[in-house]
Amino acid sequence: MRMAVEVKYKVVGDHVEIPKEEFDSLIATIETLEDQEVINQLMESEKAKKEGRVRKWKEVKKEL
Repeated sequence: MRMAVEVKYKVVGDHVEIPKEEFDSLIATIETLEDQEVINQLMESEKAKKEGRVRKWKEVKKEL
């Protein structure tokens, strides 16, 4: 599962500047991906998707 993400940045001398909101988002993403339980859940979700063990939200919503 890959997603394209656009990060606005500016090169200033030998460093890069990004908006604080973008920086905070990157840190949150890194922290999430460092959590092995989250990674295991993502891998299980991908496996379930490949095996056809998922349903569309519209179908589930009709049953509620």
